[in-house]
Amino acid sequence: MFLVSLESIRDPALVVSAIAQTLHVHETPDGRPLVEVLVNYLQDKQMLLLLDNFEQVAAAAPSVSALLESGRCLKMLVTSRTPLRVRGEKEMPVPPLALPPSQDTLDRQSLSQYAAVALFIQRAQGVQPDFAVTNENAPAVAEICHRLDGLPLAIELAAARIKLLPPQALLARLGHRFDVLRGGTRDLPERQQTLRRAIDWSYDLLDSHAQKLFRRLSVFAGGWTLEAAEAICNAVSDLNADVLDEMESLLDNSLLTQSVGGDDEIRFGMLETIHEYALERLLESGEVDRLRQHQAQFYLALVEQAEPELITSDQAQWVNRLDIEHENIRAVLAWSQLYDAELGLKLCGSIWRFWEMHSFIGEGRAWLEVFIAQSPSPTAARGKALHAASAFADYHGDYEAAQVHMEEALPIFQQLGDKRGIARALNELGVIASCRGRLADARQLYEQSLAIKRELGDDWLIANSVGNLGLIAGYQNDYAAAYTLHQESLAIYRALNETCGMGIASGNLGHSAMHLGRLDEARAWQAESLKLFDEVGDNDGLTECLERFAMLANATANFGRAAQLFGAASVLRKEAGTSLMPAERAEYDRELSATRAQLDAATFDAAWQAGQAMTLDQAMELAVSEAVGL
Repeated sequence: MFLVSLESIRDPALVVSAIAQTLHVHETPDGRPLVEVLVNYLQDKQMLLLLDNFEQVAAAAPSVSALLESGRCLKMLVTSRTPLRVRGEKEMPVPPLALPPSQDTLDRQSLSQYAAVALFIQRAQGVQPDFAVTNENAPAVAEICHRLDGLPLAIELAAARIKLLPPQALLARLGHRFDVLRGGTRDLPERQQTLRRAIDWSYDLLDSHAQKLFRRLSVFAGGWTLEAAEAICNAVSDLNADVLDEMESLLDNSLLTQSVGGDDEIRFGMLETIHEYALERLLESGEVDRLRQHQAQFYLALVEQAEPELITSDQAQWVNRLDIEHENIRAVLAWSQLYDAELGLKLCGSIWRFWEMHSFIGEGRAWLEVFIAQSPSPTAARGKALHAASAFADYHGDYEAAQVHMEEALPIFQQLGDKRGIARALNELGVIASCRGRLADARQLYEQSLAIKRELGDDWLIANSVGNLGLIAGYQNDYAAAYTLHQESLAIYRALNETCGMGIASGNLGHSAMHLGRLDEARAWQAESLKLFDEVGDNDGLTECLERFAMLANATANFGRAAQLFGAASVLRKEAGTSLMPAERAEYDRELSATRAQLDAATFDAAWQAGQAMTLDQAMELAVSEAVGL
C-alpha cells in the first residue's frame, strides 16, 4: 500500500504529480505526459493506493479514474468529504461514533462500551492519567458526547480540556463550543487544531451558492423538507442556483443529514455542532430577520392548512406532520413574540387542538397568554385564541380564567357574525358551567350551541355537543340516556371517520356501560377507545382510558391491577399538567379509595409504584390484558 497525502495540495492538476512522486515515477526524456508514464507503470502492478484528503482537489477525479482503469490489479482507497462521482466508485460513509441512548441512565461500565465515550475517556486520560468515569460524572460525559454529535475531533478537543474543566463544568460551557474546543495537539494539521477551523475547511470548499444555502438552512430547528427549504431559503429566488442541486452538494460534503419521515418524506437536518456554525455564519450575513419572516409565513400557512384536517379522516397524518415540524413551529413562536405578535396569535389559534391531543397544555397555554396580552384588538384571531386559552385553563382547573376568556370571546364572534365561533363559545361556556357543578346551566348552553350547529349543518360540531349532553346525563347518574347520546355521537364521528372523536365517544360508551353493569361491553368499548387514541397519539385520551380500565379492574375485584393502572395514569396526567373535572375527580377519588381499601398499604404502594415505572406501551398492554380478562 502507498499513502498519497493530498492535504497541502490545492491545484487538481498536481494530483498526478503527487501520486508519481510517492511511487518514485519520473518524467521520461522523450517528453511524454507524466500521466502516460504513470499509466504504463501501473499496468501490471498489484497495488493499493490510499489517496488522503481528496475533497479540495475533487476536479482531479477523472484523472484518478483513468489511472485506476489502466491497472488491472490496481485498487484505490480515497478519503474525501465529497464523493468523486466516477464510474466504479463505491461510497463508504463514515458515520459519527456510537452514542449511548440519550434518555437512559447507564452505569459507568455500560457507558464506556460506546465508541464516543470510549474515545473521550482515552483522550482525557492522555492529559489527566487518573481521570475515570464515575457514577456521578457519567451523565455529564454521556451528554458531552451527545452535544458533540459523536464527532471524533470534537470529542478529542473536549477531552483535552478535562485537566482544567471537570465533565460537569465542561458541559456547561458547550453553549459556546467553538470557544472551548480548540488547542489540539501541535502535530495535527492546523485545520484540526480547533473545531471551528475543521468546519471552516469544509465551508471554504463550497461554492458561493452552496455557502449561502448552508447558512440559510440554519434557520430551521428539528429538520426540514425540500419544500420548506425552497420556500424559505429561496423565497425571492435570490439564491441564483437550484436548491435541490445545492442540497445535494451539502449532503456530499457531509454538512447535512438525511432521513425518511413516518410519511416516507425525505427530511434533512444538521448535526448540532454544524448547525451552531451555520447559524453563526447566518448572523454574520445580516439575512436572519428576512429568513425568519419567510419561515414564520411558511409555518403559519402549514398550521392553518392543518387546522381543519385535525377533525377529518386524515387526522392522524396531519397530527404526525405537525409533530415532526413542532420544533420549527416553536422557533416561529419565539420569533413572533418579539417581532409579530399577530402572527403568533393566529398560529396559536390554529394549532391548539394539536397541543391538546399531544398534552402540550402548559406550553400551549403559556404561548396563548403571551399573544393574547400582546394583541388586544377584537379580531377573529383573538377570538379563536381566547377560546383555546379557555379550554386549556379548564384542563388546569382554572375555571375563573376560562370564564373570563370566553366572556370576552363570545361578543367578538357575535360582532363578527361568526355563527361557528358563537356555537363553539357557547359550548365552551357549557364546559365551564359543568366544571363548576352548574349542570342545568351547562345543559342549556350545550343545547343552545347544538341548535346553531344543526343550523350550520356541521356534523363534527354536532357530534361534539351531543357527546357533551351525554356527559351531563352521566354526571346526573342517568347512564341509560348518556349511553344513547354517546351512541348518536359515535355514529356521526364514524360517518366522518374522525379517529379522535370516535375514541372519545367509544370511551364514553364504555364508561356508561360499566355503570349499567355491562362489564364485557364496557371493556370492549374501552379497548376500542384505547386503540383509536393510540393511532393519533392523543395522550390525554390515553390517560383517561387507563383510569377507566382501572375502574373496570375494581369492578372485577382485580385490585392489584387497578392500582397499577391508576399509578401509570398518574404519571401521564402529571406530565401533561392536566386536572380532572370536579365530577370526574369525585368518581376517581371514590374508585382509588376503593382500591386502597382492598389492599394492604405495602401491596398497594408496590403496585402503584410498578405502574408509575411502566412505559406507556407497557401500561397500554396491561390495560388490554384487562380488556380480554387476563
